[in-house]
Amino acid sequence: MKLVSLRLENFRAFEHCELELHSDGLIGVSGPNGAGKSTLLDAINYALFGLGRGSRKRRPERDGMPAGAKCEVKLEFILDDHSCVVVRGPKKARLTVDGEDWLRDGQEELTRRVTELLGVGQLNFGMTFYARQRELQALQEGGKRKLEQLETLLGIDRIRNARTLAHDAETTQEKVVRALATQVPSVADAEAKLRRAEEEAQRLAPSVESAREARDEAAALREKARTALTEARERAEEALALEGKAAVAASELAAATERESMTRESMMAAKAAATELQALEPAAAKAGELRAQDRALELEGQAAAQAAGLREQRHEAQLAAVAVGDALAATADPAPRLAGADGELTEARSELERVTSEMLELSSLQETLRAAAADAAAAVTNGRRALAVHEELARLAGLREAVENRALEIAALEAEAAQLVAHVTEESEHYEHVKRDGRNATCPRCKAPYGDRYETIVEEFEESLAGFSKRQREIADELERLRKARKGDAAKLERLASAEAERKALGEVTTDIAALDAAAAGAEEARGQHVKDSERLTKRRGDLTETIAALDRELSGLRQELATREQLAAHQREAERGLELFEKQLTELSPNGYDADAHEAVRRALARATSAETHCAELRPQVAQIELLETRLAREEQLSAAARTAHEDLAPAAAKRAADKAAPEEAETAYDVTVLAHAQADEALHDAEQQAIAESNAVAQARAELEAAQRLKGQLDTEREELSMRRVVKTVLDNYRTAVQQEAVPSLEQETAEFLRRTTRGRYSDVQISADGELQINDMGTPYELERFSGGEQDLANLCMRIALSKVLARRSGMDARFIILDEVFGSQDADRRRALLEALRELDQEFGQVLIVSHFDDFMEHCGLQITVKSDNGRSVAELATA
Repeated sequence: MKLVSLRLENFRAFEHCELELHSDGLIGVSGPNGAGKSTLLDAINYALFGLGRGSRKRRPERDGMPAGAKCEVKLEFILDDHSCVVVRGPKKARLTVDGEDWLRDGQEELTRRVTELLGVGQLNFGMTFYARQRELQALQEGGKRKLEQLETLLGIDRIRNARTLAHDAETTQEKVVRALATQVPSVADAEAKLRRAEEEAQRLAPSVESAREARDEAAALREKARTALTEARERAEEALALEGKAAVAASELAAATERESMTRESMMAAKAAATELQALEPAAAKAGELRAQDRALELEGQAAAQAAGLREQRHEAQLAAVAVGDALAATADPAPRLAGADGELTEARSELERVTSEMLELSSLQETLRAAAADAAAAVTNGRRALAVHEELARLAGLREAVENRALEIAALEAEAAQLVAHVTEESEHYEHVKRDGRNATCPRCKAPYGDRYETIVEEFEESLAGFSKRQREIADELERLRKARKGDAAKLERLASAEAERKALGEVTTDIAALDAAAAGAEEARGQHVKDSERLTKRRGDLTETIAALDRELSGLRQELATREQLAAHQREAERGLELFEKQLTELSPNGYDADAHEAVRRALARATSAETHCAELRPQVAQIELLETRLAREEQLSAAARTAHEDLAPAAAKRAADKAAPEEAETAYDVTVLAHAQADEALHDAEQQAIAESNAVAQARAELEAAQRLKGQLDTEREELSMRRVVKTVLDNYRTAVQQEAVPSLEQETAEFLRRTTRGRYSDVQISADGELQINDMGTPYELERFSGGEQDLANLCMRIALSKVLARRSGMDARFIILDEVFGSQDADRRRALLEALRELDQEFGQVLIVSHFDDFMEHCGLQITVKSDNGRSVAELATA
């Protein structure tokens, strides 16, 4: 893999950065701490693998970047003679190989495709191509940390972690097996319990069958008793039917005898009536003649009474005619007054219609004037409100721009404050180390001794911290001022939005308040005059209404008087006509010689003849039935004889079957006995079956317990197999870890020795790595621990070991190790040692096509073919590219 170019847009502290890296040999990256050197390396890692997983990953966007600006990293590199370009950002993911798009979208898919392309993931890529200061420090410290660092770089730590997990899994599985072993019951005991339950169930089977046979026998006896009961009931029913027939025959005999007696009595009464009819018929024959005489005498009497009544009525009519004439003479004629009142009423109604018409016209005009006055008042209100809104908008002009500028200032200051906190923290820690360690200590970053520059370094730190503190106070004061100002922004913006909305709602409104007030006053004056006219017409209409009501009442009274007078005149004419009629009727009635005593004698004779006539009419139907009654009597005598014969036949037979009526009671008693016996047999069978069911349940339970015991035993066997498997896995991981160490250590020793030989120009050419990870160097054929050598030689040996690790890891992943990054690897090397180390690294050009050296020193840059200087400008990182 060979880097070609790197471009950053709003990534972390970089606003824009373009670096052409298509160069072999040493590439130097220099700049003060916190300037952004590591950000360039993070950009390479981000382009290839993204942020990785987890919420604690730092986001790529630059703090304070403008809204809508893009954040992305573009990396171009060559891999196996193929030109590859990766572009990644929060909203972009693209991979191009030899000009062909392999992917145009999807963060996770881009990471997967890059991993497939490189053949390694993010973790292995970092361990293979990145040699960091903390890794060299761990190798320099020795002991347990050095061994852990070696295992981490070789991937053995993951095998160790897997072995730990396997051991924990084995321990957990042992607990499961022990717990399960205490729960598994004895299979043999369960089998014995099942056998006992099955034997008991077989023992009870015959008793159930015997109880069933007894129940069936009792059922047969019950059925036989039921049949006998049915037959007894049939015989009883026949006896009862025969007894009923005998009773019916007796009843029919009594009825026939009674009908015969009644018919005989009726015939004797009819014969007596014939004798009486013969005696009364002569007297009844005179009734017609007497009735004619009575009618003639009645007419004479009525004529005499009618004449007397007419004379009385004529006298009463004369008295009434005199009274009506007196009343008519006493009443004045209302016709003249009625004509005058009717004329006045017509004039009043005409005027009322005219007034009402005028009021309707005023009412219509009143609504128009009211609406005009309301519109004028509303126009005045809207004009005044529009004027106030214009004044409010004029006061708030430029508010939004000021609020946005204030928000941008606050965001910029907060970003600067956050960066200052990071710088202050870092510088304070460095300053504390300097103050604590003293003049003779070495710098914890560059590992160089302070020496004569100690006081100057302390003063520089103090000045730097004082400047940071001053700037922090200035930022805090400015932020406090801006935030106080921002507190009122929301209310002002709300007033601005409200004023704009109100202006939009008001639309085009005139603001000439004087003209609007004059128009409103004119409209109100017109409406007031209209109200006065309306009140005047309303009063006149009320007066006319009262006048019309009074005239209506007067006309009603006059009409009533006229009707009374006309009624009296009609009564007078009717009385006169009645008198004339009475005179005419009295003239027509002539006097006769009516005799009231003779009339009374005729009436008494007529009453006796009428009574005889009525009684004869009653007797004749009875006499007419004599022949019919004789026929009926003969038939009734025959029916009575037949009923007597039937009764005499049925009564002895019913008496003979009387004993059969009691047979059902004995049969029912016998049937009840068989029912009770059947119920007892059925209950005995039920008890036997329940006991058999209980034993069957016991068998089922015993079988279930046996199956549960067998299942738990099978589960225990499975868990034991799982325990055995986990023990095998732990053993395999132990063996694999040992095999990896045995395979990796010789290769690491060989590569380390080769790099050390080349960088020391053959002085040291053989090394050994102990079981605890300690590096030993052979000097003149004798192996020595690193403590024997100088600090610079120790750093060089550890650096060669770290570079050898990259070589071994690249070979293991199948990649060509043509690219490596050395991040702050100079450590405590002085200037001479750094130059020597650089000369040694030049010897590695044949192994690594590109070697990126990242350091806060700058004296090594002259040895690099490509030089990148990184600095911080007002919180933003800037990278400048130069060539040697």
